[in-house]
Amino acid sequence: MDINEENILEQLKNKNHKALEYIIYTYSNLIFRVVINVLGESNREAASECINDILLIVWNKHHLNVKLNTNDKN
Repeated sequence: MDINEENILEQLKNKNHKALEYIIYTYSNLIFRVVINVLGESNREAASECINDILLIVWNKHHLNVKLNTNDKN
């Protein structure tokens, strides 16, 4: 099964490792930029640890009710 924005949460729930790979491939640069923006350029080691923590939370907290489509009115 291909992983995409439509099925990523379901695939994380199913502990599909490809889903985590999708998150890393798709969002790692964005996560890195946000973390560096918060922690500062001089804290690259701390940023790396923070990114790993974020990815671990994504993997372990797949059950969170998250809406990917911000256009939903519900």
